Amino acid sequence: MSLEVDMLRNMLIYRFFLFILLASPGAAIWGCERGAPAGGTRDAAMDAATQPDAEAYPDGALLPDGALLPDGAVLPDGAVLPDGAVLPDGAVLPDGAVLPDGAVLPDGATTPDSTVGPDSGPVACSNNGGCNQNEFCEKSSCFAFSGTCVTRPTSCPDTLAPVCDCDGVTFWNDCLRQQQGRVASQTGECGNTARTCGGLGNLQCPSSYQNTACSMILASSMFCAMMDPTGKCWVLPPQCPAIIVGADMRPCSGSSSPCVGTCDAIRSGAAYYQDNTCPQ
Repeated sequence: MSLEVDMLRNMLIYRFFLFILLASPGAAIWGCERGAPAGGTRDAAMDAATQPDAEAYPDGALLPDGALLPDGAVLPDGAVLPDGAVLPDGAVLPDGAVLPDGAVLPDGATTPDSTVGPDSGPVACSNNGGCNQNEFCEKSSCFAFSGTCVTRPTSCPDTLAPVCDCDGVTFWNDCLRQQQGRVASQTGECGNTARTCGGLGNLQCPSSYQNTACSMILASSMFCAMMDPTGKCWVLPPQCPAIIVGADMRPCSGSSSPCVGTCDAIRSGAAYYQDNTCPQ
């Protein structure tokens, strides 16, 4: 009788420990613990790859099409996102990350300055406020309601090729107009729409422009006797081009005064006229 009792007790103990082993999620007895390279199933490996814990992407990782990244995922340097990638809230993009066409950036996503985004084409705008700081809103005419954002040039030549902007200010060339983010009106010096300066009221050119000067270039020496002549507002290059030959602007102060170039004559703010007898 005691032998039967001992056998029954041992059987119950064996079944109890067997139940404990089978109930454990990391039971190695089945060979399918998470991440097990051998004995596991394909579904188990896929399950591990899609878990939020699997956030350690190596440098230069190429993520597959349609990849879904978990909340708070941190991408490594040089990561390349596939077309249609959807980034979660709080995703942090590293330096050099490449964003493909159709990539969706959620609220709170952090993108560094070196992030390369998809080419979405020209950006429409109604004024300079709709463009980046290094851009301006270029329009086809003064009356156009909208335009496109264009990058401002960082440097300009000193070649004379005047254009008139929509406020009646003449620019030395079109590059200077683009640099200051102004909409062009016409090619050539401003005519009847020109912003005037000087005169009896000693009018000043708009302070919102840079490198402005009041051009007092007269039609001929006959107008030098005028009192308080009225000029036109110009925008000049930071430095006038050097004139070796061809200076033909003579000041009204006297025929014995040396001739200068057009830019220097405008910048001086004094009355000049074109004199073809200037020594060349």
